[in-house]
Amino acid sequence: MYVESNKRTGEISISLPTGAQGREQEVQQLLFQEFAYEDINKSTVDKMNQFLTKWFKEQGIEILEGEA
Repeated sequence: MYVESNKRTGEISISLPTGAQGREQEVQQLLFQEFAYEDINKSTVDKMNQFLTKWFKEQGIEILEGEA
């Protein structure tokens, strides 16, 4: 998983695959634009992870085993 949420604080953390290192700010902006009005819960975090998986593929970013 790329996005995880802290149930106690509601904060999210993002872990990027090796091929996306250095693009943290871009990924944060994408997630903010796409999910700005959604409550942070398990369903939303799952959607964020699906969104990033698709986006990484569209960008040609290789996801190594164990990075997803």
